[in-house]
Amino acid sequence: MPAAVGAVALLIVGYLLWHYDIFPPPALGPAPSWRGITPGQTTLDEALEILGDPDEFEMRGDYLVYIYRIDNFADLSACTAWGWIAVELWVQERENGRVVVGVFRVGGCYGPRVVGDFAVLNDLVAAYGRPDEVSWGDCHQRVLIWARQGVMAKVWALLYPASWQQQPVISILVFEPMSIRQFRRTEWPWYGQGYLTVPARQNQCPADVVESLPEDPFDWREILSSQP
Repeated sequence: MPAAVGAVALLIVGYLLWHYDIFPPPALGPAPSWRGITPGQTTLDEALEILGDPDEFEMRGDYLVYIYRIDNFADLSACTAWGWIAVELWVQERENGRVVVGVFRVGGCYGPRVVGDFAVLNDLVAAYGRPDEVSWGDCHQRVLIWARQGVMAKVWALLYPASWQQQPVISILVFEPMSIRQFRRTEWPWYGQGYLTVPARQNQCPADVVESLPEDPFDWREILSSQP
């Protein structure tokens, strides 16, 4: 009986430590950058010097969002000068003024203007390894989160005609590195439909599809073994 009581006590203590984030935080990687913009470090003024004036901006909750985009989202042969059909700067007020806390890139372009900036899943795995979490995007897309490295990406999850390594990247968010639990708790300024929508975080597949395409369908052994 004392042993059973002790085991229960340990479980309770462990749960409380986990629930209230008392465990030491995981080791975090350096903050990622894109074109010289580093979330949590680059001010809005510095970012605007790099990217120029946006096409529009708007408030989403506590975030000021600066948007760079092409006019016709259906034309995937066109793109911004950086190889994406849309780029968003997510900005918050900090002690040192307005600071970029996230850079969201949407829809890598196709055709002659394609830019090799994490075009396929293999590019992301080569840079960051296996993700901390894989969750639903929609039925044939998945959201991959490298929270400790400050990266989230939505990729296709269709084995045919591409291999797992060559699944196209749909969108990428870079942010300040944090624990996966902190990432889940953060109220990110998602907006819109399709490419811009919030990660679904729930199954949208018919039951017969889920059997062959579960929440994490990727063959990580194959993907990781192919890395140089």
